[in-house]
Amino acid sequence: MVINTCNEAHHLRECVESLRGFADEIVVCDMESTDGSAELAKELGCKVITHKRMPAPEPDARIAAINASSGDWILVFDPDMRLLAETAREMRRLIEEDNCDMIWFTLLNVCFGIPTRHGHGAIYFLKLFRRSAFNPSEHLDDPIHTLFHKSLTGRSAYLPRKYYVVHYAYPDIPTFIKNHARYAEAEAHCLLSAGKSPSLARIFWLPVRRFLGNMVKRSAWRDGAVGFILSGLVSTYLFQRECILWELRRKSGKRNGSVK
Repeated sequence: MVINTCNEAHHLRECVESLRGFADEIVVCDMESTDGSAELAKELGCKVITHKRMPAPEPDARIAAINASSGDWILVFDPDMRLLAETAREMRRLIEEDNCDMIWFTLLNVCFGIPTRHGHGAIYFLKLFRRSAFNPSEHLDDPIHTLFHKSLTGRSAYLPRKYYVVHYAYPDIPTFIKNHARYAEAEAHCLLSAGKSPSLARIFWLPVRRFLGNMVKRSAWRDGAVGFILSGLVSTYLFQRECILWELRRKSGKRNGSVK
């Protein structure tokens, strides 16, 4: 069990307590927190390592946390996540059956104080896997979102949607905008390093496709106004990422295939 944290002491205690009885070991990789996160983690009985601050934990800080752990199975968590008892039991059942190497699960996103189960939260996440299945890829265009998808091989199992992880990621809209602006810039730099070029089609179509996918395919409309707002914010973040990539590419002078 590994947790990466940076100034999230306000979340950490409840996160760790939700893992009691499921995780044999909890490793906290602290990225230069100034709010006492590392000290609190030690107080809670976690193994604590430190890592330099990063725009996002992936890939370096995530891999450092995994390497510092010793379990045969790894569950990658964030401080704003909570593991429910019934979800933990189902995860353990699948692990003990020994018929899979990775387990996918969904989230209940608490967005702006409102629980949501559709749209963005309906996506399956891959953060529980057998250690032997993890071989970090050196070819990641977007490590923030594809580290585990491209670094894991083996048999998959999917938790039924009634077994989910609670995610308190977005307490309010300004926090969402601030955090995702940071992610958008970090992802744009990763894409630039991978040689990706922006285009008007990507700048326009990627956000539109994500919005329609969340609203229609993943039924965000069923969550009411918050589903519509969250879908729009997620699409705006993709738009920002592609615009930043365009600017970075323009400034770098690498105009092959880029928007001018």
